[in-house]
Amino acid sequence: MAFRTDTKALVMAALADGPKHGYAVAKAVRESSGGLLKLGEGQLYPALYALEAEGWVIGEWDEEETNRRIYRLTDEGRTELAGRVSKWHEFADAVARVLPQPEGA
Repeated sequence: MAFRTDTKALVMAALADGPKHGYAVAKAVRESSGGLLKLGEGQLYPALYALEAEGWVIGEWDEEETNRRIYRLTDEGRTELAGRVSKWHEFADAVARVLPQPEGA
């Protein structure tokens, strides 16, 4: 397995607790990670468009309130997210078994 960052999983996780517009997705990822993960527009919007194409996210214009595109996770997206979370933890556990523990831990 080869992982860097699974941007699609991060976006889907940010949408798991409810619909959001793009800026709110980026803010949720940043805040949930304690500021360590930041999604710029060049990462966020291509990921959202790809997730829409896969049927894992639906985007709809909210013209009444904010005139922004609001994204929500589909049932298929929730299933995909669960699979990605499982694979990520499997990968992280394998890496943790290889890397030494930090000193003082």
